[in-house]
Order: sequence, then structure tokens, then C-alpha cells
Amino acid sequence: MNIFFENRNFRYLLTSNILSVIGITLFDIVFIIYAKSFPNPELAISAVTFISTLPFLSDFLLGYAADKTKDPIKMIIKIRAFQASLYFIFAIVVDFSQGWIVFGIVLLINLLSDLSGTYSTYLTLPITKNIVEQKNLTSARSFQTGVMNIIDLTGKLFGATLIVLLKYNYSLFGLLNAFFFTLSVILFWINRKNFYEVVSFARNEKFVNKSLKKIVKQFYIDSLNNLRILNSIRQIFHFTIIFSIMNLISSAQFSLIPLSYNKYEHLQFGSFGFTIALFGTIESFGLILGALVPLSYFKNKSVEFNLIMEILLTCGIILNIMYIQDKYSLLLLTFLSGYFLGLSNPRIDSFIMIITPENSLSSVTSIFYSIIQLTVPIGSALFLFIANTVSIELSWFILLIISFILLFFSIILSKKYSTIPETLPDSPMSNRN
Repeated sequence: MNIFFENRNFRYLLTSNILSVIGITLFDIVFIIYAKSFPNPELAISAVTFISTLPFLSDFLLGYAADKTKDPIKMIIKIRAFQASLYFIFAIVVDFSQGWIVFGIVLLINLLSDLSGTYSTYLTLPITKNIVEQKNLTSARSFQTGVMNIIDLTGKLFGATLIVLLKYNYSLFGLLNAFFFTLSVILFWINRKNFYEVVSFARNEKFVNKSLKKIVKQFYIDSLNNLRILNSIRQIFHFTIIFSIMNLISSAQFSLIPLSYNKYEHLQFGSFGFTIALFGTIESFGLILGALVPLSYFKNKSVEFNLIMEILLTCGIILNIMYIQDKYSLLLLTFLSGYFLGLSNPRIDSFIMIITPENSLSSVTSIFYSIIQLTVPIGSALFLFIANTVSIELSWFILLIISFILLFFSIILSKKYSTIPETLPDSPMSNRN
């Protein structure tokens, strides 16, 4: 937390990011409420859900585009101003009579805002690497992750409450959202000269006066090079494997747990809905504490050790649901699992930022996260299919076997590597306040 108050550039960057994330988070929940008011709410909500997945599918392209951006600082200002203008347009359009054409325009506004936000996130990576000293990078990323998790935890509830207080005046809500993005632009613009003083742009040239064929060819060549970088750094390669499997397990776990709460009512705290909300909140609370208040003992251990603890807790959750079925210990395990997740993720982020060449940072990071998230829909669909066609017990058993295999692999990996981002030697690009 000290870095937020001591580092002016980081403070302005993070505050600007927070304001834009608040805008996106508030709109996400309000947009679903807006969709629910349509004559065919199932179709409208399904359209919103589908559109929300598109930015994830374009992560790889947006990360690549960020690396090709000549001046990220100027581009971030333009993007945030563009997002503010989108919500001003929303405030006007939503006042027209409710219809599918209007809904289609609002869908497009939401998509463009989400895509712009993802692009902006990747643009901030090299800036963060330049304005934060390498020894403080993990602390900076941890603080940033903790704050964003708090916004995610409270933002949706606040958004749902706010639209009720505004008496479902979506136009006024759009203006409020535009205000958040306008503040984000102003803050970033005020500090732009300080950013330029410390940020060095060793960027690739933009695609200027090049044919589509040459652009596609260059993208293909650069993508192969970035994959080679990912593969050449063995720790990142192994982290990619581990997190891909962990995401498969966690997505399956996320899908199976509600079925288990429904089947085993003694696992519930009061009602089914309250139980789902309680466990989700406890996990989020653990995530926030892990990011903001990491215990020094675990922070000084290797990332591999943290991951082993996380996988052990996952095994504990599965064993509890299968055999013990004690809701209080399950609640504790869920909290601890969230804590170690909040502890590990920022450390891996900072490790990637430290060792990856700056002109490939956004691309390599986006490739890493794109690959590890590919298993999310697979885990959910596969284990739900088994649970509904055979039995939920078989789903949990298979998941437990996969978790033990991953645990064994992680232990072997910890014998070979000991990744501690905080102790890595300074890179040439790491400086400044």
C-alpha cells in the first residue's frame, strides 16, 4: 500500500484505471437489469452474456496491438475519452422507445467499451514496468489486484442498488458512467508529462502503409516469435501448463458446487441462494486479503510453493464435499484457497513483466492468459455433462484424480525451480517513481 502514496506516477495510473474499471463494472450489472426489462428477457440476457465473452476471445489480438502501439500514453487518453463518449451516446439512445434496434446499439456500445478497456489494460503493462522499481513490482501488482477485486466484489452490488435509487433512469446512469471515464481521462492527462519523463518507448513501428496481406504475415511471424519467448522461459511454460489445468479444475468446481449444495442440503447456510452468495463472498474476501496483506512467510517462499498450497486446498475442498461434508471447514478451505490465489497471481504477473522483453510484454502476457483460459469452458461443460448423465460423485472423483496428478507435477517442478520475483536481478528497463 505504501507504494500508492510514495510513487506519484503509480498513484495517478492506478486511480485512473480504478475510475474506468468502476464504470465498466457498474455498467455490466446494470446492462443485465436493462436486458431483463425486454419482452423476451431470456434472449436479451443471453445476447449480453455472449457479447461479454468476445473481449476474452480477442485478448491475443489486443495484446499484440498494444505492443504495436507507438505511443501508449497518448492512446490510453484517446481510448478513455472514446469510452466516455460511448456512454454519452448510451444516455441519449436509451431514452428512445424500447426496441431491439436500440438494444442492438446498446450491445455494440458495451462491446466497444469492453474491447477498449482490454486494449487499455495491455497498454498500461509497459508503463507500469517503467514507473515502478523492480523490487516493488510485486507489491504494486498485489495492491492493484486487491483494489480491483474489491471493486468487482462491491461494484455489482452498488450498481444494482444505484439503478434502483435512480428509479431505473438508464439515461442518468449513462451520464454518471461517462463522468467516471471523463475523470479517468483528466487524471491521466494531468500526469502525462511525468509519464513521458520516465517511460521509454522501445516500441515496434505501427502498421503504416502496409497491405492487409503484409499485416497478416507480420502478425503470424510475431505470434510465432512470442510463442517461442513463452516456450523459452521454462518457468512461464510450466506455469502455463499448471494454470491451464487449475482453471479446468476451478471451472468444473465452480459448476459442480451448486449441484452439491442442492443435493446435500446440510451443506447449506440457510437457503441455497444465500449459500452460493456466502461462499462467493468468502472466496473474494480471501483473494483481496491475499493480494493486499500477504503473510511474509508465504511471500518469501517460491511461487511454486504457493501453487502447491493452492492445489492442496483444492484437493481438500473436493475431499470435503465427497466424504466429510462439513460446511464450516468447507467455508474455511474456500477462504484459504482464495487467499493463496490472491497471493500467487500478482507474483506471477510481476515475474512475467520482469523477464519478458518490453516490446513483447503485452503480447506474451495476452498469449499466457489466453491459453490458460481456454480450459475454462472445457472444464465446465465436460464435468457438468458427466454429472448430469452419470453422477455428480463420478465428476468429483475424476476431478480429484486430476488434482492429485497436478499436485505431483507441481511438487516435481518445485524441486527444479524456485521462482521468487522479489529477488530477481534488476532489468535494464526497471526504474523510477
